[in-house]
Order: sequence, then C-alpha cells, then structure tokens
Amino acid sequence: MENRRLSASIARKILRMLEGETLPSSTLPSWIAQELLEEGLLSVLSKGSRKSYRLIDAEACMQYIGNRYTGGATLSRWIEAFRRFQPGGYPHLPD
Repeated sequence: MENRRLSASIARKILRMLEGETLPSSTLPSWIAQELLEEGLLSVLSKGSRKSYRLIDAEACMQYIGNRYTGGATLSRWIEAFRRFQPGGYPHLPD
C-alpha cells in the first residue's frame, strides 16, 4: 500500500473520531479510511444511502497513527508542531 502523507486537516478529523465523534464518509479521504478499515480500526455505519465512520478501538487507533505517521507523538501535539512549522508559520508568536 502506498504511504500517503497525513495532513493537519486529516489529523484533526481523526482526533475528532478519537473523541467519540462519528464522521460522514465524505469528510475523510478514502485512502486513510481504507487503511483504517483494513487494520480493523474503523467501522462503517449506514443510514440509507449515507455512510459514516466510527472508530472501533480508539486506543489502538492512537497507537497505529502514532507508529505510522506522527513518530509516536499524540495527534494534538503533532498537529500543533505541523501547524507551527509550515511555511508562513510563526512558532515564536503566541496563538
């Protein structure tokens, strides 16, 4: 499987699911959804023609994302570091 890059936007969506939210399938890129489905970390909920995603095991998902994408950092710390060190970011200024 091709290793794709985790963006801050995708990380924030995963963080929302880690907090218990269910997300419409259209909001999560198909490559990360497929990856989490294959790992048994994500379930698909259907209501008519609408599909949404919910995490099956938040702890295992945190570990998987940490090992594969964030170098072991929590998603919230990784998002902050990602944001601060993007071109145009100003790590020396308060938010």
